Formats: sequence, structure tokens, C-alpha cells
Amino acid sequence: MDFNASGEAAEEIFPLAGANPLADAFGPGHKSPIVAGLLALFLGGIGVHKFYLGYNSQGVILLVGTVVSYLLTLVIIRIIPLMVIGVVCLVEAIIYLTKSEADFSATYVQGQKHWF
Repeated sequence: MDFNASGEAAEEIFPLAGANPLADAFGPGHKSPIVAGLLALFLGGIGVHKFYLGYNSQGVILLVGTVVSYLLTLVIIRIIPLMVIGVVCLVEAIIYLTKSEADFSATYVQGQKHWF
């Protein structure tokens, strides 16, 4: 912290190195496989885990697919599209939850692997 000449007021504040241990340990843009897996498991049908990982197009695909599937279920009484989306999200949840932090980051954060 830098003070003015009289020492009464601070002019500038500087962050300390190591002040944010999570950012220092994982780096900027860190995404947790546990968070991604739980989002896929509980909110996967609406694509929340894809939005969390930064895959907005894939998140929109899941969201629109779920809405269309619900509409088809109401009209035609077929649940196959919803079951397919559910299986995709379940598989992704299992994959995310079983990967190590390093593998998850290399594959889905840095590698930008969109599906499975």
C-alpha cells in the first residue's frame, strides 16, 4: 500500500503474491471435474455442465434438445429422446467424476473436447 506524502490516506493498493491460494494453485480458468460431474448428473439435461466448461454451443444443443423432447413427450408420448439425453449426461458425469484434476484439465479445459 502506498500512502500520500502526509501518510493520512492510501493512494494505491497492491495485491500480495499468494493472496489467492486457489488461483495460484490451479491457475486462471480452473474448472473442477467434481463440479462439472455433479452439474452433469443433476442439471445435465439443460446443459449447465457444458456452460460451466465454456461450451456454449453444446449447452444450447442440450437445452433445446430437452425442451423439444418434452414437447414431443406431451404430443406423441414418446420418452426416447429424453432417455438419450439422460444417458449422455450420465456418461459425461461418470467420466468427469472419475478423471483426475490433471487429466480433466488437459482433456476438457485445455484440449476443448466437447463431447465425452
